[in-house]
Amino acid sequence: MTERQITAALREASTVEGFRAVARNRRCSAASRARALWVLRLLNDGSVRTELAALLTERPSSPLLLWEVAKTIVALRPPHISATVHRMLREKASSSREIAAWLLGFVGGNASNVLLKTVLAEDEDAAVRAQAAESLGTLCSKRSVPALVGALRDRSARVRFYAAHALAEIGDTAALAALHTRRNDRANVNATTVGSEVRRAIRKLNAVSRRSAMSPRQTPES
Repeated sequence: MTERQITAALREASTVEGFRAVARNRRCSAASRARALWVLRLLNDGSVRTELAALLTERPSSPLLLWEVAKTIVALRPPHISATVHRMLREKASSSREIAAWLLGFVGGNASNVLLKTVLAEDEDAAVRAQAAESLGTLCSKRSVPALVGALRDRSARVRFYAAHALAEIGDTAALAALHTRRNDRANVNATTVGSEVRRAIRKLNAVSRRSAMSPRQTPES
């Protein structure tokens, strides 16, 4: 948030109670409510915890507000949010499914892992599949490796990029052979190429492999 946006938020709600009121008020603009949530998150204001699930499922809603709600959920960790996030994966709006996939990376647990693998394999929207791949990397479970290896062949360059990124985060050398098949992928993503991210993943996994191969008695003396 820029200084101008902060100043605007302070004009709209000059007290904590005011920020809470703006965040809850559907008559306020999505931008104003998002700024209010940003401030409450900075203040670690737990009073909004119980309302975050309702804000997440509020319709109609804007992607701007939904992302701010999602970030606030990650910061404040409200209880019993998992079921709401799981339901969002069935929303028609791809932006809602993408936010849900992002949140699952922080919700954690085996259920999140299973759901993200399903989204990665089946969602029709490339942005949602890419977010599922990135979130599997956040969860860092080796059980995700086969699904991510499969995603290296996805028709979307963005999905392939984040599948390679996630495999690097997980650090399972079983993915090396599949990564080598994509090392020259020239599709552009995020001002770089898929192949560049794949090669970074290969370097990281090779380092893991070297460390694993070096037993204590093989370690060179200092």
